[in-house]
Amino acid sequence: MRWRPERVSEKLHQHTFWLGRGGSITHAISGVDIALWDLLGQARASRSGACSAERYRERVQPYASLLMKNRRSCATTCLR
Repeated sequence: MRWRPERVSEKLHQHTFWLGRGGSITHAISGVDIALWDLLGQARASRSGACSAERYRERVQPYASLLMKNRRSCATTCLR
């Protein structure tokens, strides 16, 4: 049997569509989703992130908001 936590999460979202997409329902589904990925990782004796066979990205480019008053000092601090 193949475990598919992403399918469970999708089904939960489908069945709760009319109840709204925010608030406690989304938090509860998120908790179930994380727990299922953790269980899958334990069953396979691997990390949760390694359970999904596909990768979306190899690297993520960091970014920072420029809404600070003193941009230069913020940029200098971030680049250290």
